[in-house]
Formats: sequence, structure tokens, C-alpha cells
Amino acid sequence: MGKRINSIDRHVGSRLRLRRKFVGMNQQALVRAIGISLQQVQKNERGMSRIGAGRLQLIAQIMDVPIPYFYERASSTANNSKPIPTVVSPTAIDEFLTSRHGLDLASAYMRIRSESIRKSIVDLVEQLAQPSG
Repeated sequence: MGKRINSIDRHVGSRLRLRRKFVGMNQQALVRAIGISLQQVQKNERGMSRIGAGRLQLIAQIMDVPIPYFYERASSTANNSKPIPTVVSPTAIDEFLTSRHGLDLASAYMRIRSESIRKSIVDLVEQLAQPSG
């Protein structure tokens, strides 16, 4: 029987993509750093191909994160269990943060030093997100 991809594999791939984009690394740079094909990196990031332990350790070193980083929040969706109830799922948050606009928005927001301005931005976005009635 072949290897079966599961929700953990997809989660680890999503975390890899998130971290790669966060550090400003493109897929080609990751390919050169770990010595695999671009197609394999793409499969890993989409969770279509499992990342082996040795490769994950190398990626963690390159990305300057501990290995558990790739598994954060994964236990809530493991083994087809119901995720922890949230307004927005962790998967949706990861997908947003790995999108171009999500990463740009998060990076800009983090550069704002004023806590009161940050709160005002959150309040504004929450108001904009309210369903019109």
C-alpha cells in the first residue's frame, strides 16, 4: 500500500509555505538550498507529497525555526477529528497569510509601533467585516 497523504501533511506543507514567504524566500531559493526539484517543493507546500524527517530537519535549519513550528495547531485537525471551534479556521488563516495580500498586510501591520493605531485598524476591519443589514 502506498503512502497516504493526510491533513497533517497538508498542514506541514502550509506551514512551510507560510514560513518561506515570511522570510522572503522564493521557491527557487528553497530548491537550491535543499537540493530537490521545484515540482517537489510545490507538492510539499500543497501537502500532496509528504516531507521526510531528514528533509524537514534541513528545512527547519534553513528557515531558522524549530521542527515543532511545522506542526503548530495541527493536532486540532489530525485524524479527521473536529477542529477547535473558531470564527475563522486555522487553515483559512494560514491560506490568507501565505497569499500575497495577506503577507503584505501582516508585514505592514507589524511595522506599526503604536498599539492604539493597531487597535483602531482591527476595530475598523471588524466593522467592515460586519454583514450589511
